[in-house]
Amino acid sequence: MPDAGSSDQQQPTLSPQQQISLTMVGDRLGSLFGAGGDTPAGGGGSGGQYMFANIQELDAVIAQWKDVYQAILADGDTIDAAASFVEEPAHDGMSVGQADATRLSMVTLKKHNLDMQSYAEEYIKKLVASRDSMANTDQGNAAQLGSIDRS
Repeated sequence: MPDAGSSDQQQPTLSPQQQISLTMVGDRLGSLFGAGGDTPAGGGGSGGQYMFANIQELDAVIAQWKDVYQAILADGDTIDAAASFVEEPAHDGMSVGQADATRLSMVTLKKHNLDMQSYAEEYIKKLVASRDSMANTDQGNAAQLGSIDRS
């Protein structure tokens, strides 16, 4: 009988897209509950790396992350606009205190947005570097195959 910590079933292999999505969700949930903090962008598959079958798959993931980055930028603009509308409804202590608390909350939200922008930007850089490396390897392999004497 297997112990509680082991499993006879093999874990399914996740696609890079699924691995990235799970990593993003885990990072966000962890930060909500005080875990982690500044998580550097990096690989998340076996051995700390994602595995991409081909350059087209990696290009699709890069495009997806660029879309995420643009959405984060748009959220930042929305936060800035919302923050500009915060005003005290009256000049009593409670109204001023609530407006100040809202402003502080907006500053914290904007910092979080900037952190997410930075995370996405760094991750895109790593994906692009990985893509460049993969393309160089493919070109080198093609050149080697092309130089083989087939006579």
